[in-house]
Amino acid sequence: MALAIACIALTTTVQICSQIRAIQQAEAYRADNALASYMLKQTKEPTVIVHDHRYHLTKNGDLYDEKTKQICPLK
Repeated sequence: MALAIACIALTTTVQICSQIRAIQQAEAYRADNALASYMLKQTKEPTVIVHDHRYHLTKNGDLYDEKTKQICPLK
């Protein structure tokens, strides 16, 4: 019985830690997008590099990440 409880506790802890890491990575990516957007709009540079991601503004004013080949959502 104690072994089963220990296994459940360990599994739960691992799942929680992996979810926390995923949330932290998503927050860091959003912060990088915000920084790149701010830098592009303030400096009028054509491209900026933030943490190995190259960003530029599209003709519509959207932020484009060349590494992931995606338009980044801006709020």
